[in-house]
Amino acid sequence: KTPQSHRVRSSRLFGKRGHSSFKKEGYSMVLALKVNDKDNVATIFAEQVQGGDVIQIRDKKGETTEVRALEAVPYGHKIALQDIAKGQIIVKYGEEIGMASADIREGEHVHIHNLESMRARGDWNNDGGEAKAK
Repeated sequence: KTPQSHRVRSSRLFGKRGHSSFKKEGYSMVLALKVNDKDNVATIFAEQVQGGDVIQIRDKKGETTEVRALEAVPYGHKIALQDIAKGQIIVKYGEEIGMASADIREGEHVHIHNLESMRARGDWNNDGGEAKAK
């Protein structure tokens, strides 16, 4: 783990008014969900996430990990939970959804600018390599 993330226990899922963003120690906390232990990205469930915001990543066990966003991440988009090297498989909801098209740092927005989909591609094997011509 990098110094910018650490594991904490928390039973609070939302802020006082049921929103997925709340204040803690002078900075904004926002919620993202990690559905499967294999996931290396989480989905953001908060509006207007900015670089520097601390994201609370909740998993299905109720445990929380904090990651600091390095840039703006729109609602419903993905944030990297760890450094992901170019060519590494990106996993969301326990499913391989694509491959990193560039190096991605923990806390970066993960979307089409740095993720190449592998779905319905005849030019890639299941292991991420190029398919051989028959």
